[in-house]
Amino acid sequence: FSVLTGVAGMMYAGLLSGTTGSIVAVANVVPNVAVQLYEFVVTGQLHHALALQRAIAPLARAVTQQHGVAGLKAAMALAGFPASTPRLPLAPASDAVVDELRGLLRHLEAFTGRTLIGSAGRDSARLEGQPS
Repeated sequence: FSVLTGVAGMMYAGLLSGTTGSIVAVANVVPNVAVQLYEFVVTGQLHHALALQRAIAPLARAVTQQHGVAGLKAAMALAGFPASTPRLPLAPASDAVVDELRGLLRHLEAFTGRTLIGSAGRDSARLEGQPS
């Protein structure tokens, strides 16, 4: 059987401990970045993997612990994925939350060199050391 982690903050540590992957909310927003972290670990580029894990963490917290479903859907929409508003009784993310999420995505764009906002997961760049 396979063991997966369900907490984005544990992707790196989980993979080093023998998990075979992750099912995490942030992968709905930045799937290629989550895959890149996985590829860094399995190819032994652990310093890149740890740096990427740390870079993903603020966005991962924002779309789960801080803003929940509304934040996740708003971040998905910012990233160019189809995302409806949350069902009642949940409210959509406020403009302030959307602005915060946009800032977190911009920070991750600067770190990775990828276009994440509006890209819907289409690859635009690869980090140095990324396997082809």
